[in-house]
Amino acid sequence: MLYICIMIKQLTDILGITGYYSDRRISSLSKKELKQVIYYTVWYCRYELGENHRRPVPNVATIKNYHDSCYYGEYCPTDNQISVFTDEIRTIGRLTSTIIHEYTHYMQPIVSKYFKLLKEHGYDNHPFEIEARNNERIHNRRALNYIRKNLS
Repeated sequence: MLYICIMIKQLTDILGITGYYSDRRISSLSKKELKQVIYYTVWYCRYELGENHRRPVPNVATIKNYHDSCYYGEYCPTDNQISVFTDEIRTIGRLTSTIIHEYTHYMQPIVSKYFKLLKEHGYDNHPFEIEARNNERIHNRRALNYIRKNLS
């Protein structure tokens, strides 16, 4: 399974699909620029997706992927933290779409319903995952435009 994940990633990189509206490599960003992209993406999410009134806006951490799989990020409700895996994410577009995806999970009742629905529907058909992927598609280009406007 890991082999298939890696092959899909490599194929999408070759075809330019991973950019998800911005092909600029995150490796070309300074630490300050990376923090600014994350900051403005979270602000965009707060404005467009709202805030969860049961918990504060989550922190975003950039870390290495400690899973043996091809995740781009995860939301941990216990720590109220979004982790983005910089060794998996290659472009700014993928970074912003990952934050939007995980921010969507922050807005959802993850603790009480996620695993029950996962057993019922599986990952691909999970209603929370469908909503998160839809939010990526709807908001990523807008978030990138918001970031460009604020950083120029």
